[in-house]
Amino acid sequence: MGQAIRAARLTLTRASAVVVPWLLAGAGLAVVGGFISLERRVNPYDEAWFLEVIARVRGGDVLYRDVFFSATPLSVDLGRMLAAVFGTQILVVKTLTTASFVATTLIAVAIVRRFGLSRLGAAAVALALLVLAAPLPQSPYTPLAMTFFIGCEAFALARLRAGLAERSVLVGAALAAGLALATKPNIGFLALGALVVSIALNPVARRLRDAALAAALAVAVGLAVLLPSLVDGGAGGMFDYGLAGRGAYLSRGTVSYLPALGDAFRAIPSALAHPQRLYAEVLVYLLPLVAAAALVAALVATRGRARREIAAVAVFSAAAFASAYPRFDVPHLEWIAAPLVVAVACACPRLRPAPARAVAAALALLLGVGLAVVVGGAVKVVAKGQREYADLPHLRGALVDAGGTRVTADRATRLAEAAGGLPMFVLLPGASLAYLTSGVRNPTPYDYPLATTFGRDGADDVVAAAASGRLRRACIARPSGAEWAGLESLRPTQLESRLRRALHRERDLGFCVVFGARG
Repeated sequence: MGQAIRAARLTLTRASAVVVPWLLAGAGLAVVGGFISLERRVNPYDEAWFLEVIARVRGGDVLYRDVFFSATPLSVDLGRMLAAVFGTQILVVKTLTTASFVATTLIAVAIVRRFGLSRLGAAAVALALLVLAAPLPQSPYTPLAMTFFIGCEAFALARLRAGLAERSVLVGAALAAGLALATKPNIGFLALGALVVSIALNPVARRLRDAALAAALAVAVGLAVLLPSLVDGGAGGMFDYGLAGRGAYLSRGTVSYLPALGDAFRAIPSALAHPQRLYAEVLVYLLPLVAAAALVAALVATRGRARREIAAVAVFSAAAFASAYPRFDVPHLEWIAAPLVVAVACACPRLRPAPARAVAAALALLLGVGLAVVVGGAVKVVAKGQREYADLPHLRGALVDAGGTRVTADRATRLAEAAGGLPMFVLLPGASLAYLTSGVRNPTPYDYPLATTFGRDGADDVVAAAASGRLRRACIARPSGAEWAGLESLRPTQLESRLRRALHRERDLGFCVVFGARG
């Protein structure tokens, strides 16, 4: 009996020694990442739109049928669960984004530790992600999908590295790919493709059977999450937004990597005088090049199982990079930073000769300064009073620019008065924030009315509703207004012109012009 008790205590002690450091690391990342997310303010476009989608679905609207959404529904489902507990608040969106960052970072650390990196090296990986990929004020579906992507990579590499053919590890990888598929389709399919290639690299795997099993499980998980929306009548909208809308996005929203990389290189002199820009823009564009160079060098330097492992890492890195297509801007490159940082961390120790200590020290210094710049910059902004807590519907507890609460509240009041209790279609990039803060209801599915939003027939449907009197109010930006500054290529100018002709002008609110039904 005494031996059993001692054995139980020893097991508990060992478990604590393993679990506690991970819990502490996760808590630390959550605190720092959450603070950075708060300091980065409320994004009136992507963040507000995601919250408006949650609000409408919680209010009874059907996703895809009544509400536009450009990805598969798992992130919305998770957001609804959090909102049911904490209310439909913007902090729910920031919590999802921060949790995705924490989980992604911990998985990345677990991968590099399994590859033999020291605790200090693993800490450097976490630090690099804190510097290069701290939570952004954006919709959470892409960072959440990347969490599942790197989870799939972790299972696939564990199976390959250990020479395992056990189905349980394969099932874990396939489930992660399926969850990525249920969150954002292109990332899910790329994760599944990388998993299939990693199976082909495993000499002890039953390649064809294992690949078929992985594909079947991943697709089954994706369909299981999609099923409620399909049953409720959202199938048509989902495929319309995903296919027709994707074509419009490709034609209007493309940001090519090489031209953007050239811009980043040209920005280095000015970025040196503004360290935050250096870490936020320049280094994130250089990371794919560094990862590619490290992987190629490691493939040349290794043989046998080590080369197969690096090849699998390279496959997942290439898939992550491809997932940013067609918009290789700063947010998309930050979202794919984790697999690329993992690639560098796994490849460098296998180089011959190994990188000099001076190089490692320089990288450590760069990351240390980066952490000071990122976190110190956030503290400085808050300490100087450049942020204030928003006391507005759905935004409580979040930070906005100083004076932003007053401006947003004034706009919301004017919009509500102009609506006169009727639904109103707001044709502005920040329409979702206007709906949330004013209480005005959107009579269309389009809460984020970019030109890429409306699918095949959505714009025609909106104009037809205006012509028939079903859409009685719209607020449209002035043709020369600043509301679309920086988003000109995504402005729905044709729809604006058609609505101006279908409705009649009533009043100018300053930030948009109200049009009403004729007759």
